[in-house]
Amino acid sequence: MHKLRNLDQIRAKNALGIQGISGDKDGDIVKKMPTIIRDNGLLAAMAFAVSKDKNGNTAGTNKYRELFDRVAKHLHEVLNIRAQKLGSPNPAPGTELIREVTAMDAAQLRAVTSEALAYLAFVKRFHTKAD
Repeated sequence: MHKLRNLDQIRAKNALGIQGISGDKDGDIVKKMPTIIRDNGLLAAMAFAVSKDKNGNTAGTNKYRELFDRVAKHLHEVLNIRAQKLGSPNPAPGTELIREVTAMDAAQLRAVTSEALAYLAFVKRFHTKAD
């Protein structure tokens, strides 16, 4: 198998096959998440996606969490590739990514936010709604 050579190839590979991420009242979540990130920032969007209600249940629909988990998996892969090239420790996957992102400086946070938005653009292109 050939090695992936650029970020667009990695984004496309990770975005293929994502389907059915939409809620009843929430419309198409794949289209909404980039706007949430742009309007509120990546950290606030992550917090929203993993938020719980006062009873400890996942607030609203868990589809935001499902999409966030896909974004986190992609970011983990991309950051891991960059970390290996720089000789840095591997970033943590999943919700641990939130802790790691909160420790980043502003330039790193902007870069991770840009990567999340670029990935979501591919998700949006390849996404097919569930009927």
